[in-house]
Amino acid sequence: MRFVYATGILFWPVPSSAGPCFPAWIWVDEVARYTAGRSPLLDVAVVRASFEVAAKPDVNVDPRLQLAIAGQESGFGTRGPCPAVNNAWGVLQGGRCRPFRTWVEATRWVTAFLGRCYVNFVTGNCRVNTRPRRTIAEIGELWCQSGCGNWVANVTGFYESYKGNAGDLLYRGTCCGDCNRNGAVDIADLVYLVNLAVLYNVPFCPKAEMYVPDQEITVDEIITAINEAQWGCL
Repeated sequence: MRFVYATGILFWPVPSSAGPCFPAWIWVDEVARYTAGRSPLLDVAVVRASFEVAAKPDVNVDPRLQLAIAGQESGFGTRGPCPAVNNAWGVLQGGRCRPFRTWVEATRWVTAFLGRCYVNFVTGNCRVNTRPRRTIAEIGELWCQSGCGNWVANVTGFYESYKGNAGDLLYRGTCCGDCNRNGAVDIADLVYLVNLAVLYNVPFCPKAEMYVPDQEITVDEIITAINEAQWGCL
């Protein structure tokens, strides 16, 4: 549980597991444009899975990193052999594409693997690595070992196109209520969110359901947006 503040007033406790959110229009717009809407990684459940895992203290990795790698390895799950087994990242097992039952399972596994085995390496977490790797170049040394001349540049390009900071691959929280895309939560955003909560699907906030991946705008999420307006995004 955590206490939530808004405009100087103490609100009731809100469960910290209320659900991850982020300015998903960056993710959705960029990947949809690149793949003409064909990427399986655009699914709401897949987006939510990545952020849920990324925010765990023992993972602590920016979820945009796995997406950028997927862009380089398979065009976000639209080319090559591995997407046939729900694998967009070129992860191998026994010399073949490692299979996953679903895209949600795959995204959760890859996000956790990047956090625990690469970015925040802890002895015993991973057999293919021996130290923390905090840059895309360092990750690329192991992730892509042959024919990788453009790997680092391309992954970095994808990552930065989602407004990621290539110098910081840790999970830094997100901005939940920025409907009008100006980088902050203002009164217009709050009005939009309240209207969506009351009426739903009022066409003020494009892809609003993606800001809150449970596809519902609740009191918890409006309170979060109020806090962001007052104190800045997490």
